[in-house]
Amino acid sequence: MKLCIIASGDYFSSYGGGQVYVKNLVIGLSERGHDLHIVSIRTSPSFDDLSIELMHQDNITIHQITLSSQSIDFNRPYELQPFVLNALKNVLSEITPDLVHAHGWKYATSQVSKTLNIPCIITAHHGGIVCPSGSLLNQDDKICNLNVSAENCTACALHFVPGGDFWSQIVRHLPYEVAQNIAKKLKNIRNIPYISPAFQIPLGITHKLRQIDALPQSEVNIIAPSRAIAGTLFRNGIVQERIRIIPHGITPLNHLPLEPFIDNRPIRFGYIGRISYVKGLHVLIDALNLLPNNGNYELHIYGDAATKDEKRYARKLKEKSQNLPIIWHGKIANDQIEHAYHSFDIMVHPTICLEIFGLTLLESLSAGRPVIATRCGGPEDFVQDGIDGILVEPNDAQSLSRALQKCILHPEYVQKLSSTIRSINTLENHINEIEKVYQSKGQIND
Repeated sequence: MKLCIIASGDYFSSYGGGQVYVKNLVIGLSERGHDLHIVSIRTSPSFDDLSIELMHQDNITIHQITLSSQSIDFNRPYELQPFVLNALKNVLSEITPDLVHAHGWKYATSQVSKTLNIPCIITAHHGGIVCPSGSLLNQDDKICNLNVSAENCTACALHFVPGGDFWSQIVRHLPYEVAQNIAKKLKNIRNIPYISPAFQIPLGITHKLRQIDALPQSEVNIIAPSRAIAGTLFRNGIVQERIRIIPHGITPLNHLPLEPFIDNRPIRFGYIGRISYVKGLHVLIDALNLLPNNGNYELHIYGDAATKDEKRYARKLKEKSQNLPIIWHGKIANDQIEHAYHSFDIMVHPTICLEIFGLTLLESLSAGRPVIATRCGGPEDFVQDGIDGILVEPNDAQSLSRALQKCILHPEYVQKLSSTIRSINTLENHINEIEKVYQSKGQIND
């Protein structure tokens, strides 16, 4: 089958679970003999045109599109700008695939595929498919359960931009047309710190609503990795018949037993992932600070901060945790990931936003390591509380601290959790389900 995979942004990036998933999917599909074409799209602020470069890698054809990141028509979201749609249309017209599977640039792909009469499916990898802020986390640091609207989203979106809380009372009460006009004018001038980000929020929400509207209009079908994101899509106007839940799978890691807890050795907690606010590491540190005498433990953190905000967040975390037994390992190479899981006893996943799935949790279980995870969506579908892990409420340092303390005081309980880990969903099984969708030409409920 001739398949076109729209990457989650730049195909060559390794930032985020979506990129990791797409690479694993591509490898699996290639091994099954599919004719694969990858469309990788990146933007550059210093680029004022577009280019399309053709590359080949391991029998896979990659179409690298580079676009200017400067908007032209402020009445449209960037992704639905004519030059973006035309670039994608030209590439898809040249490929002539049997089916398009979009992981990024979902709204543009759905529209172009409909124009070219090519079956199209989308996988929802993160909350940004509907959330203007991208994380489905509200201003109170709680998982959002509201539909997208200017009324519901303005205060929340303002909370996550510099100076947003200060300007909130003004921006939130501006008449709709006035707010839109101010945002468009600010787009035309040089960025004004703390003012431009805050006053452009109403336009961003409008654009997100237009993107969401584009999905039902293009009659696209959507794969949801968890019940949580499926419910969010349904709440925002995607009819249930166009949503199918297909959990992610991984290539199983080597399942090793835990090192015995002898000579009063410390229990080793582990975290693998992005150093990002929404991942809740600050809550984990607060929970550790609540432990009496800090307990007999170590925390090993694998991952790095990529963006300016994440680097600032990482610095604050390290300042806040100077007196705690935390080992910061930094970015981990792919060939060292399995060793990292085997180096600790139990993984901690303190995410506070809506987690679409949780690939690192599945990897941890595969390696024989139980998990402590928040009830943040995806993990609730496959982590069994009290059997192969512990589930706690998100953004609740006291609840998390109690779970950590239980593991420190009763290492035999961690051994029990490890011994009752069930088999995980494999990448092979996952691709079997994806191929069924491909073979039905994108009709997810066939």
